[in-house]
Amino acid sequence: MSDEYADDLAALYAPSTPPLSQYARQTLIALPPHCSAYELCARLVDEFERDTSEGDMPERYPAETLPPLLPTDLHPLDTLPLDDMLRAFLDDGTQERTGTVMVRVGTPATPRRMIIGISLHRTERGLFARGFDAREMYETQFRYAAESVRLTRLVEALDDGVIFTDGSFRLRFVNDAMLEMGKLRRLGPLPPGSDTRRIITHLDSLVRTGSHHPTSAAELLRRRSHATDMVELTDGRTLRRSYAPLYSGTVFLGNLWVFRDITEERSALLKTQARNRELAELSESRLRFAAASTHELRNPLTTISSFCELLTGDDADPLTEEQRTCLDVIARSTDRTLRLVDDLLLVGRLESGALDLTRTEVFLPEIALTAVAELEPYAEQTGVALHCDVAPGPPLEADRTRIRQAVDNLLGNAVKFTPAGGHVRVRAGYEPGTGHWVLEVRDTGIGIPASFLDSLYEPFQRASNATSARGSGLGLFITRGIVERHGGSLTATSTEGVGSTFTMTLPLRPVSLDKPGDG
Repeated sequence: MSDEYADDLAALYAPSTPPLSQYARQTLIALPPHCSAYELCARLVDEFERDTSEGDMPERYPAETLPPLLPTDLHPLDTLPLDDMLRAFLDDGTQERTGTVMVRVGTPATPRRMIIGISLHRTERGLFARGFDAREMYETQFRYAAESVRLTRLVEALDDGVIFTDGSFRLRFVNDAMLEMGKLRRLGPLPPGSDTRRIITHLDSLVRTGSHHPTSAAELLRRRSHATDMVELTDGRTLRRSYAPLYSGTVFLGNLWVFRDITEERSALLKTQARNRELAELSESRLRFAAASTHELRNPLTTISSFCELLTGDDADPLTEEQRTCLDVIARSTDRTLRLVDDLLLVGRLESGALDLTRTEVFLPEIALTAVAELEPYAEQTGVALHCDVAPGPPLEADRTRIRQAVDNLLGNAVKFTPAGGHVRVRAGYEPGTGHWVLEVRDTGIGIPASFLDSLYEPFQRASNATSARGSGLGLFITRGIVERHGGSLTATSTEGVGSTFTMTLPLRPVSLDKPGDG
């Protein structure tokens, strides 16, 4: 049937039409025998409009002469249930009152538009019909129904299984995903109002014996507390089960269950965890091998270095100039290899998180000045000017040896990669606003290619333009590891061919340090 009676509430209540809320709120009339729906509505409308004509209508709605109510003014879908209610009420002499039927009155082509709620009553004085302004109720029900449809469609579209029961454990809603996931179609039709206890019993029968199932459904319902857990089923699937009690204020509305199939997700997670364990074991084996290998290398290298010192200092049998030159080459190579072995040991400790720190009071300006003074002879030899600008401040709570190592690495790199005639500037100062010390090493050296900045701190990495000086590619990795172990940060900016700036930031008392005296 084509509905020409303005179901659209916006059209039904145009601004030019006096809203029903301005009419009499309700009226009560005697119910004549053998009354039809149209006759009853006409009498109720007359009563509403009579009340309006007596002064209830606000001045902004001037009085107007409305045409008589016609049968076509009543919505046919509303008059049918009203006729049924009238007939049943008049035939049954025992019914005291009926429910309420809402009747839409008026069309877009007529000036009379309203919604009347009608109920019938039987008293000792006779039969009565009560009419009242039902627009607000109708609009609320209309919006509620529309919202309910939208919500139902949304939940039906979910891949998750959803069950909603009322406070008496009667089924209110179950979506298709839940029917499939929980194999609930075996139970037959599940209309609203079904007892959900057999649904719970059925779902419990699907759970694998020994499954991780910390709280039973019955216990959750008794507690009315939110919970999420994982349930393994006998067919090999794994479901995540979430339960939430629903309240409107303090009024308990019902129970919401949401089930999600996480079989593939959990399988992938277990595989990832197993792979991570394998990688961790391989990493630990590699670290153990590296530590053992470097220790084995260090012992003979130390022996060679010691013998070089003995041979050099033997006055009773002095070396020739050629022998001394060869011995110096051996000593320098041995020292360089020992430093590389020490760096490898340190890399292993940093990667495994086993680097121990011994905290003492450390004055960063003092360390900076000492490092510059010790490197100055080499800088003069290579034609690089060293400048140091430090300001006093509170002491750091740090490992002095490691902080000195970090400063030496930054300063040594700056001098090593700065050509003759260049400058290296070191600045150290305390920032009270942040509670951090900042040490900056700026040079006018060869700079770092932009493409290499992302991998700058990776071990054994050297920039493509760093061909003029030897190095293992471990210095910056170690430096950043030491700084971060102290709770600080190391950043770099650079322009190839112009120079680089490395900035080390250290808190006074980093929380990541070990207890005082730990070594």
